[in-house]
Amino acid sequence: MNLPAFEPKINQSPNGPQIFDPIRKTWVQLTNEEWVRQHILNTLTEHMGISKNLIAVEKLLHFNTLKKRFDICVYNNEAKPMLLVECKAFDITLSQQTILQVFTYNQVLQVPVLWISNGLRHMTFKMNAEQNFEFHSDDLIL
Repeated sequence: MNLPAFEPKINQSPNGPQIFDPIRKTWVQLTNEEWVRQHILNTLTEHMGISKNLIAVEKLLHFNTLKKRFDICVYNNEAKPMLLVECKAFDITLSQQTILQVFTYNQVLQVPVLWISNGLRHMTFKMNAEQNFEFHSDDLIL
């Protein structure tokens, strides 16, 4: 993983391993994507100083007639979305389809910074003064 290490809470359930999500305040199935999501949440809260109260995880949004779920959205103190994060499992290659997915979600949310990560590779897009997104970084946004 290309994210700061941490000691997550993990337990064993009849359905397999679970990891505690401190944002949703519940145990969730430990998949490869969830492992990446929890590392990113830890990075946001413990290394970037973002309050857990300003983070939403796996929330429903409506795009035309489709129901979708974003992975992570960070809000400012005025409840305006500021960062949208799309997480993929570390064995999934970030692709044009992944970029399209987060940009589709952003048509609804209108967030100025988009971060796509599989825990190994990170892509950041930021809105410029002309209200267009530019590829900003192929690395962590720390």
